[in-house]
Amino acid sequence: MLRITLIENNPNEPLLIVEGKVLGPWVAELEAAVARAQDSSPGGLSLDIAAVSFVDARGIALLHRLLGQGVRLRAASPFVLELLHMQ
Repeated sequence: MLRITLIENNPNEPLLIVEGKVLGPWVAELEAAVARAQDSSPGGLSLDIAAVSFVDARGIALLHRLLGQGVRLRAASPFVLELLHMQ
């Protein structure tokens, strides 16, 4: 299961809080949520993935693409950070 919460405290840079596992069909759901948030905000976007407990290969690929597009990570567990550096 994956929970995605959009926080719009800063209109120039919304925050998506992601909780759970980024795998299988949830990868596409996260990608869609990011696209919606980017469409509604002219500025950047931040992801808080501190509560993400697992990421599969497709999820890591998505996170790499998002980082390449300028999406910022606000928080991530050491596990997820290690996965991002391994790819």
